[in-house]
Amino acid sequence: MSLNESPDCLIEKIIRADANEVFALVSVHIEDEQMQYFLRNQDCLTTDLHSTKARLGINQEKVSPFELKGNEISYEARFWFYIPEYASGLTIDQLMTPGLEIGKIYLKNPELKYSAEELINLISNRTIIVPKGTKVLEEGILAVPVMPFVHNPNPRVLTPDYLKAAVLKRIPREDLYFAQPEQRVDQVVVPAGGGVVSHTSLFTQQNEIYILDPEHTDARVGSKHTNGIIYLELIGGPEDIVKEMVHFEVYKPAVAQYGEKKRFYIDLKSSYLERLYKDGSVDEDTIAAISEADGERYVKLDKRHQQLLEELQPATSLILKNFPNRLLASYLIVAADLGLIRDLTFRWAPEEQYFFRSEDLVFMNTLLEMGVEIYWKSPLQGDLVLYKQFFMRSSVIPSFNEAFSSRKLAAIYGTAGHVDAETQREIVDGIQSFKAFHGGICGVLTGGNTGSVTSFVSETTASLGMLSGAVYWKIPGVDIDPHVDFAAYLSRNDLLERQEILSETTEADIYVKGGVGTNLENAITFVKKKLGIGHYKPQIFVGEFYEPLQDWLNHLAHEGMVDPSVFGSCYFIEHGAHIFETLCQHFGSEDKMIHEVSVGSIK
Repeated sequence: MSLNESPDCLIEKIIRADANEVFALVSVHIEDEQMQYFLRNQDCLTTDLHSTKARLGINQEKVSPFELKGNEISYEARFWFYIPEYASGLTIDQLMTPGLEIGKIYLKNPELKYSAEELINLISNRTIIVPKGTKVLEEGILAVPVMPFVHNPNPRVLTPDYLKAAVLKRIPREDLYFAQPEQRVDQVVVPAGGGVVSHTSLFTQQNEIYILDPEHTDARVGSKHTNGIIYLELIGGPEDIVKEMVHFEVYKPAVAQYGEKKRFYIDLKSSYLERLYKDGSVDEDTIAAISEADGERYVKLDKRHQQLLEELQPATSLILKNFPNRLLASYLIVAADLGLIRDLTFRWAPEEQYFFRSEDLVFMNTLLEMGVEIYWKSPLQGDLVLYKQFFMRSSVIPSFNEAFSSRKLAAIYGTAGHVDAETQREIVDGIQSFKAFHGGICGVLTGGNTGSVTSFVSETTASLGMLSGAVYWKIPGVDIDPHVDFAAYLSRNDLLERQEILSETTEADIYVKGGVGTNLENAITFVKKKLGIGHYKPQIFVGEFYEPLQDWLNHLAHEGMVDPSVFGSCYFIEHGAHIFETLCQHFGSEDKMIHEVSVGSIK
């Protein structure tokens, strides 16, 4: 996390409250290095309300100076509904309660702000991707068009229970689409005495943005994870306001100066771990437990595994031959909760040595959330680290993290069998076109079968300096292609889990000629969009092969079987080379360079 951005702030206590407004003391605990950084730059500190709360019609106003004491920062704030329609049977004092996470503290460091010339350079090489009509102002400000859409509350969805759950962040942010569906308008009008939610489009690739417009809510900061559709929460004044442009400053993230480069146990002890497996020191019934307190020791597992909780020392490295079964996994979760496990290394996956069931993914994610690192000493692909649901070499993590957090990963779906020459050309052209849109570090995911689409994707991405990934799915008689940078491995009964990982990870779905599996994937995506999930993700179908599907979708919409908006992000194109212009169309992005600095002001 950037040092510019604090951890989540909590409401510490309520000062006074009624049905219309709440005054509260807000505080956050931060580490020494960040506190010293904040102390040196106190004049640059500002508040940043969670965007989820602003999207639900709630705003924050800081009403006291920041108090920096020890490792804690506090301030007093006022909360109220700036869009009354969102109250939904709940008053503001019923929602703003002690312990609620409400936002962050942000440091606008002028030394890290991009100048106008730097912004032009970043836009020219597509590190930053802006909408058409964007201007770079002299002060180093991006003037970006507001898209002609508003998001009004849907009272059928926005019940009191839903509102409360959303404020508590128990509902995924993308699911809010159903609570506030978009409506196209001629112009975005911010009503007097009320407010409105709109959006624009921006990709910032690891940089941070700050919204300057005075009519915007306190949710002004976009972190490095804010890419693609950027929601705008606007507050009306004494008169209606027509909002055409929104203004951003762009900042470099502040990196911890004294943090050491991450070194992973599996890299430091690679040859040692290999020896443990080769000489049989670790087998089906014996695990190695290494800690500073006990050094190296071996634990024979009984049927109940109770001795693990009795014998392990804090921060132990565990080395297993086989991935834990259900019983052992339950004990390991308890041990991790007690702080007894620092990291876990295994040799063989539970399903046919290379694949995992959905319950295995849940187990590994649980350990990761507890701070336990997961390593796989894979005979096929070497020393792997589990990171954001994918196994990869530690050297890949920085590049993957940049592509993942900047939403610069696409999925390519196609046949698991033979790929004809025409489809090969479309795949190569499509990847080159995707790369042209995003610039910088980006990547492509596929299904991962040898001799299929994956082979051509991995070859093309390697030649372009891109990442290639796979979400392997065990198909009988089909080998996996190991030549990828990152991968997830799903057993044959976990198709939906596989599709979910692909869906969550990627910013665009690209379909080339494929069979039953490929068409099932796009059908699942249609169902999710009907439920409001992933509404803005573009689905791009390449070639004449998909003309019958296009006719079928039009038929469904014409017959009233499906709301046409479900297919609103579907694009049918002749060739993969058209992906660049398709993504520009979808996101409203500029497809040409910006060469000049403009004179302008924030209105």
